[in-house]
Parts: sequence; C-alpha cells; structure tokens
Amino acid sequence: MSPNAHRHWDSFFSMMIYAASFILYLLWLQPLISLEVLASGEVLVLFSAVIFLLNILRLPLILSLLFEVIAVLFVLDYIYLVESILTRAWFSNLYDVLQLNLESIITREFDAVTPLFEMLLILLLIMTVSYLIDYWLIKRQRVFIFSVLTLIYLTVMDTFTPYELQPMIIVMIVLVVSILILNSHRKKLTEKRLTLTGGHFLLRLLFPLTLIFALFITVVDDVPVKEPKWQDPVPFLTSFFTSGETNRRIGYGEDDSVLGGSLSDNDALVFTASIDAPNYWRVDAKEVYTGTGWERVEEPDYRPYRNTESALGKQMAELYYNEETDFNRIAYPYHLSGLTYDGREYLYDQRIGLFDSIDITDNQRVNLYYEPPVYEQATLDALEMSYEDVAPVYTQLPNRLPDRVRQLADEIKGEETNPYRIAQRMERYFKQGDFRYQTTEVKQPEAGEDYVDQFLFVSQAGYCDNFSTSMVVMLRSVGIPARWAKGFNTGTENSEGYYEVRQNNAHSWVEVYFDGVGWLPFEPTLGFSSPRDVVIDESDTPEADQPLDSDQALEEEEETDTPDLDQEIEEPEELEESVVEEGKKNSQTSGVNGQILFIVFGIISSLALVLLVVFWRQVLLFIMTKRYLPITTEKDVRLAMSRLFWLLRLNSHKRLSGETLTGYSHRLDQIYETNRFSDLFHAYERYLYGEATDPLTIQAIEKFYLFVIKSILS
Repeated sequence: MSPNAHRHWDSFFSMMIYAASFILYLLWLQPLISLEVLASGEVLVLFSAVIFLLNILRLPLILSLLFEVIAVLFVLDYIYLVESILTRAWFSNLYDVLQLNLESIITREFDAVTPLFEMLLILLLIMTVSYLIDYWLIKRQRVFIFSVLTLIYLTVMDTFTPYELQPMIIVMIVLVVSILILNSHRKKLTEKRLTLTGGHFLLRLLFPLTLIFALFITVVDDVPVKEPKWQDPVPFLTSFFTSGETNRRIGYGEDDSVLGGSLSDNDALVFTASIDAPNYWRVDAKEVYTGTGWERVEEPDYRPYRNTESALGKQMAELYYNEETDFNRIAYPYHLSGLTYDGREYLYDQRIGLFDSIDITDNQRVNLYYEPPVYEQATLDALEMSYEDVAPVYTQLPNRLPDRVRQLADEIKGEETNPYRIAQRMERYFKQGDFRYQTTEVKQPEAGEDYVDQFLFVSQAGYCDNFSTSMVVMLRSVGIPARWAKGFNTGTENSEGYYEVRQNNAHSWVEVYFDGVGWLPFEPTLGFSSPRDVVIDESDTPEADQPLDSDQALEEEEETDTPDLDQEIEEPEELEESVVEEGKKNSQTSGVNGQILFIVFGIISSLALVLLVVFWRQVLLFIMTKRYLPITTEKDVRLAMSRLFWLLRLNSHKRLSGETLTGYSHRLDQIYETNRFSDLFHAYERYLYGEATDPLTIQAIEKFYLFVIKSILS
C-alpha cells in the first residue's frame, strides 16, 4: 500500500470512529436533557456539533479557540442576553454577570450563581469532553475505556432514574461494537499488518458488520426472555438514599421534591391562635410539578412587606409561636391585609405569598388583620376559559406524564366550558368512588412511576399531598391554571377558646386562578371541608381587597374566602396531614433528583480519577516544580533532592546499597540518555560537602534539578 493510500485509509477510519463517538456522546447527553437536569437541550446539541466539527477540521490552535469562543458567546446571547449582540451594552451586561458570579464563587455563595454562569460552565465542560474524545480515541487510539464507561453510565441511568434506555439499546450496541472493530483495523493498518482496498473493505468489514446487526435487529424482538432469578437490586441500593417509613413524620417542611410513603404522628405544638372565625393557615405555594413532587420555578424574591390597608374594621388573629418547634415562617389566614410582630420588618415574596424565615421567640405574639372576601355567584357563573395573561408555569406538566391522567381529566370536564364548575367537578370527583384517606401503609411510587398516576389508578389511597397534587395536575391537563398550596388546617380548639395548631395539622390543598377573580382555594381531600364559601351578592361590582399572595405574573387581583366552619371534618382523628418530611436531612434530599445529582457526581468523579491516572506524570511534574522551585536556600536544596530521590525510587531506579553518588549518576545517565544527572549530583556533592556553597552553585543545582525532573516524568 502506498503512503498516500495508507494516509487516506487512516483518515477514513479516524472519521468513522469520531462520528460514532460523537453519537455516543449524544447518548451521554440525552438522559440529562430528558430528565431536565440540563436546560436548552437542542442548543447544547448544536453547540456540541460545532465544537466536534472544529476538532475534525484541525485548524490552528488560535483560530480554533477563536471560533469556540464565538460559539460560546452566541449560545449565551441566544438564551440569556437581551441586548443586541456585540454592542457596548451587551458586553457591559455580560461583564457584570461574570463579575457577579465570580465574586459569588470566591465568597462561596453558590446559591447566588446565575443560570448564565451555570450554562457557561456546561459549555466549557462540553469543549473539554470533545478534546478528550479527540485525544484518546483518535490520537492515542484507546477506545475501550470510553466504550465501557458509556455502557456503565447508560445502564446506571436506566436503572436508577426515570430515563428509559430501551429504545436506544440497539444504537448503543451498534456504536460500541463498530468503534472497537474500526479501531482494531486502524491499529493493524498503522502497524502495517493490514492492507486494504475498496473491495477488501467491503468484504472484510462493512458487509460482515451490516449482516450481523441486521440479524440482531431482526431476531431481538422474538428472543424469549426468562423471568429473573435474582431479586431486583434497585430497592436495596436505593434504600441507602431514601429513608424508611419510621423516619417520615407529619409536619411542615421546605422540601417537597419527593412526596409519598407512610407517615407517623407528630404532635409538636407549632403555635396557638386566637381568632374569631377560624381559617386555613396559609404558608407557601409551589408551581413546578416534576412527577415525584413539587419545586419552585425560581427562588423567592423577598422584599420588605408593607401593610396594604388600615386595621380598622378588619378581623384579627393572634398567633403565639412555640419556640421549641422547628417552624420559622409566618402562617396567615386568606385575604390578609396587614400584620404586626414585635415592631420588626418582614421580608415577603408577593409572587407566591411567602414570608422569609423569622426569628421565633416563645409566646411572641403576631397580630394578623384580614377581611373575608365576597364572591358573586353570577361572576363565577360567567367565567370563561380564557387565560392569555397567565404565566405558563401554572399550566406546566412534565413531558412524561402518562396519557391516562389527561384522559381522566377530559372525562371529568366533559362538555363543561366554565372553569369554576370544572374545578368543582374535579373537587367532587375525589370525594366519590373508591378513594381512601389514610396516612399509614401508603404505597410509595416505584422509580420512574408518576406520583399522580400511581395514586389515581393504582393505590387510590393516601393523604392530602396525594389528593391536592392530583387535582392540580388534572386541572392543568385541561388548561386551567392551578398551583399547590400548603400550610396548616384550622387546628383544635382548647378549653380556653384558643386554637392549637400542631405539626399533625400540616396540610396541603389547591389554589385555582380565574380571570377577574384571582386565586380561589379548593379542597379535594376526603374528610376536609372546603375553605371556600361563595356568597350571593346582588351588588353590581363587589369590591375585593388586594390579597397578600397576589401573583405579579398574572397582574390580577386575588380573592379568596374563609373556610366553611360549620361543616365538621368527617375523620377528625386523621386530621394529621403531611406536606413534607421532617427528620433526617438525608431523607429530605432523597428521590430521583437527588439520585441524578449523585450519579452525575459519581460519573464526573470517575472521569476525574481516570484523568488523574492517565496524566499523573504531568500532575506530579507540576507539583514538584511549583512546590520545590525556586531553590534559594540550604533547606530548599535538601527538600528538592529528597523529593528527587523519592521520585527515582517511585520509577524503580533507587540508589543501590553501597553505590556512590557518582556511580548512581552515571547509571541514571545511561537509563535516561542524558548527562544532566552527573552534572546535578556533582554540583550537589560540592554543595553537600562544603566545597562550593556560593549562589552560582545553587543556581546550577536548580537548573539541573528541573531538567532531570522533566526527563524522569516525560
């Protein structure tokens, strides 16, 4: 084979391997995009294609880096920046954002890192990965480790996350086998143990591969599959990330990312309330349903709260917090208009109606002023399905939501077009049929199983989280904005006329948005009365107050009502509802999202370990030059030479017993094909025995030391 033909075939195999490795890389990226760990998946795929293409073109380093920087800037501009690209305002904004994020990292305030900076780090990671793939697979011709890591990574993602590898198994196997075979032929070609022509290539490589994979695809669906003899290891392994039922207790908490499972009682007193007409105690709301629980669309934007109206003529509630209970939020009745608490200023997020954490002192009184709103029945009857100004997050649903949930919502809706009456239908649906309210022996959804789907069609048994989440999801399925609210129910009245609200009273319910009316609470949970009381008002335009938890994104007024206090709860002994898990911190951070982060961290750590094993010489060279240079004092000389002898022992070239430094240096010169060891050891002997301790000798030791270190670690 001529040299030109040899180069052509080598380039051909390199291109084939590189193309297959790029598709494998996309298989790495796809689970993270489908599980919404990474945002803007299409943009990341396009950016990756550009970076891989630049590596193929083999442009000069400076030119390649220039194009890569331009690609990064275009991605950041497309997703985040609003100013015209490459203008002065654009550069100023980008500079300010980067400066802010760097300061946050330096001060370890990682929560303040913005999405733009996170995306920048992801883009830099993609550039690094593309370089490593090009270096190891094409230049070093080492494809086995990459292939094995791909198999392990995708298998782990399929086993421990909702991601399903099944549709991509054949593609993965074809790519891995192709890369291994192509790389084997390329090595033989390089070593001149293989001569190829076009006909040989078709007969020896392309045709056999095509035939094998065609047969595999044909018979794979017809091969009988036996039932596994071993038990599924996933429940055992995931038990290390999730707690058992004994660690889950009823009570208010902040993390709602993973709902479900049985609960145990928690009778801790949260606060005592004096109130004329008892109400639900609202604390918080969540907007994003993930399939396992609830999360925020963004962190709260806390600003100083100002009382909106005079307290005159308003109803008042007094809350006395129990310092011994871990609860530091302000719970308030619906339609709050003002509050006072020890003369302090409160921070408040108006979008979701959440107060920032407060310092609770035992028996510290919080005064709350509110006025129940009045709803006109005619207004509710005239509502239409028109939500042009509603933030999309309030109709958000995960892509993997089973179709039968949407079908059930459509069946309940029927031909009804009034959103209020549709919400009433769904509220009543849960209080009919086979649903059961219980807090014990509640089935936890399996990995990859949707929380709502499991409750509606499998268990039909649970507590308020199950009922309220399911109603919100079904409302969103038919296009009605809704969100998940939580706090406490009324509590229990004691002999002194005060209401004792305990962790057992933690509760969650539904808030539905209606144009011109605002957010109305709905109660789908069995055994609980609705916190909504519609009053027929004949006035033409009933005036409603601006609520405390009005949503800025909707730019509408919110009006809600006090609960129906005359209707007794059917199951008072089971008033104890769970909103979130209280107890061990590791159980609060469990679930699919925690597992995904753990798996991604493990994969990155494994790659870092592999890189350290591969590049240990470069790392060691960097450490030894930075740690022991410059050499200026007698102590520096002793430390540097001590590390040098250690490094020689590490490379199996230790000094023999009875061997002089001169003999040792000659032997090392022969091994490393140099004479610098003799120069170094000669200067070191003169310095060691006091023959020459001047600065010039020390400089010579430093010079020779650096040279022999590079020789050893090259």
